[in-house]
Amino acid sequence: MNQNKLICEFDIIRVGRDRAFGWIKTSKCLACRIFTESKCFLASARTKKNGYVEYTLTLGGLDQFKRLLKKFADRGLEVEINKVTRAKVKEVLTHRQEQIIQAAFEAGYFDYPKRKTLAELAKSLNISSSTLLEILRRSQRKVRAEYLKH
Repeated sequence: MNQNKLICEFDIIRVGRDRAFGWIKTSKCLACRIFTESKCFLASARTKKNGYVEYTLTLGGLDQFKRLLKKFADRGLEVEINKVTRAKVKEVLTHRQEQIIQAAFEAGYFDYPKRKTLAELAKSLNISSSTLLEILRRSQRKVRAEYLKH
C-alpha cells in the first residue's frame, strides 16, 4: 500500500487470520467520492478475486438509492447490485442520541479529515465535550452492536 499512488494515507488497526481492519485515505477513488457526495454510509468494502470491489452501504431510502445509481451511470461506472434489503425499524438509539449522531454527521464530525472537532461540535450543541463524547461513544456502540447482530 505504501507504493500505491492512489493511497494518500492508511493505518492498519488490526490484522486477523484472513482480514485486516483499518482505514485508507485516497483522493482518487471515484466510487468513494460518489458515496461521499450521496451522503450514504459506507459500512464495508471488500476486494474480490476478480479485481472488483464489493461495497456494503446504508442509504436513506429508495430515492437516495436511485440518485446514487444515476451518479454512477453519469460518470460511466458500471454497477452490479447483489442485494438490497430494507432496514428493520427498531429503536436502537434514544431520541437524544439520534439527534446528536445526526448533528455530528451533518457537521462533518465523522468525515476524514473532520470538518468539525469534538469541541466545536459540543459548543454548537451547547453541551460539554465530555458529555458529547460519552453520547457519541454509547450511540456508536449501540449501532455497531445492532449491525453485527445481523
